[in-house]
Amino acid sequence: MRRTVVVRSLGGVRIRNEWVGKRGHAPGRPGRGTGRAGSPINGFSAKSRRQMRWVWNALPWEELDRLTMLTLTYPAEWRSWCPDASTLKRHLRAFRERWRRKWGAPRGTWALEFQPRENRPLEQQYAPHFHLYIGLPEGAEIEDDRTDGRPVWEWARQAWWEIVGSGDRAHRYWGVHVRACFYGPSGDGRKNAKRVGDYLWRESGKLAQKVVPEGFSNCKWWDVWGMEPVEHEQEIGDAEFVQMRRPLRRKRDEVTGVRVRARDVDGKLVPRRRELSLDGLTVTNLSDGMKFGDQLLRWAKQEVERMGKIVIASRGPVVAISWIHERWDPQEGRVTVTFYGAACRSCAASLPFTAGGEVAARRFVREHRCPQKADGSGRAA
Repeated sequence: MRRTVVVRSLGGVRIRNEWVGKRGHAPGRPGRGTGRAGSPINGFSAKSRRQMRWVWNALPWEELDRLTMLTLTYPAEWRSWCPDASTLKRHLRAFRERWRRKWGAPRGTWALEFQPRENRPLEQQYAPHFHLYIGLPEGAEIEDDRTDGRPVWEWARQAWWEIVGSGDRAHRYWGVHVRACFYGPSGDGRKNAKRVGDYLWRESGKLAQKVVPEGFSNCKWWDVWGMEPVEHEQEIGDAEFVQMRRPLRRKRDEVTGVRVRARDVDGKLVPRRRELSLDGLTVTNLSDGMKFGDQLLRWAKQEVERMGKIVIASRGPVVAISWIHERWDPQEGRVTVTFYGAACRSCAASLPFTAGGEVAARRFVREHRCPQKADGSGRAA
């Protein structure tokens, strides 16, 4: 059974299709797998980046006191102390455990990067390092270094140096970098904290530092410690789903500053008309995702009620929709026109809304064969 949902978070809104089978709920597009469990991680995939951005925008950053970025690095000859992925993960777990025993459970996020170091010898390139965006505990003292005046935290310096076990005094001095994260005059409040998730995602989402060196193919790129995303999920109808896509798409273009364009017959770039689509859509970096999502959903329900958009036929992931639209004609006054369209949720095939196209829409539902299915049945798995 298929269902459509809207998810509202502190910093974003998402609409998506889900497939609910007999064994329970499995997120994902109908007719497609929901993951690749057991597959090696060889790069920072687009799906992982999108999920990272969504989760980090949904976290209650304003709850963290003294939000700070800690960068944990390795010595120049880093392969001597961190030869593979299992050692790298063990070092991070050990640091978290030391933190827990000393200060209590840490709260924040972390991200992994590999620094290219292109001017170094080959064996010193792509050195791993962790960025921790974390709330400092009470009693943690950040001091100015006596040599160069940069902020340092002696406990973190000593702990990470002992965990790596290099014995290099230069690594103890340079192994941990501390930088305070300010997101408001007083360091709190949702008004300014809303920017933290998106900024930190951009800071740790640099693809140039996501090249995986040999022996590190199964490393996790990011995670969250001691925090949960603030989300609210609600099931909606197909008509509300269709109504919400257009303003969400415009909002996404506004936030990202990117618009989909195409070249016309004269070769000029013009906004591309997008046909009816029932794919999901995600918008992040919103000032108040909860409020925006609530307003958008109320508007979509009002539009559906006003225009009378209903599903007239369906077969698996393929649906046909009628849309009663009212417009004003200078000569005839208020005119009511019924449009018909159809689309497949599992692939990009669609039939744009046209007036009087009911026969074509119903034929699309009957005859469409989805390429996502090997047997060509067009039915969702």
